[in-house]
Amino acid sequence: MLCAEIPKACDILKCGEDDAQLWIGESALADVKVSFTNLATGRRTLYEPDRLNQDVLIDMPDMLPGTVYLVEVVTLDIQPTAFSPYEWDGTAHTVSINTYTGIHVTMDVGFNAAGGTYLSYDQWLSIC
Repeated sequence: MLCAEIPKACDILKCGEDDAQLWIGESALADVKVSFTNLATGRRTLYEPDRLNQDVLIDMPDMLPGTVYLVEVVTLDIQPTAFSPYEWDGTAHTVSINTYTGIHVTMDVGFNAAGGTYLSYDQWLSIC
């Protein structure tokens, strides 16, 4: 069961592009990692983020379709820290005015007309 105090992000589409990135949100802390915990297995994977000012982004993670993950921005000693994910305002992704210590997200898969995996590009962890 998903906890009420942890918001749900819009689904992330599995990417076929090698250089696709997932924009996580903004963090005021300089030295952080991004944690993905598979809620079905409890397996945690840590990612070294790229930074663009306060934005935290990672190479698109290898996630299992249909699986729910807890995404956290963590300190170097793996303690969750508050961050601001994105929100879709109808025209663009903007940084949320709210901060959270975790977001639930599900990986989805899309297929093109030829039956291959849809090739998407950068995506944003956005509150639905």
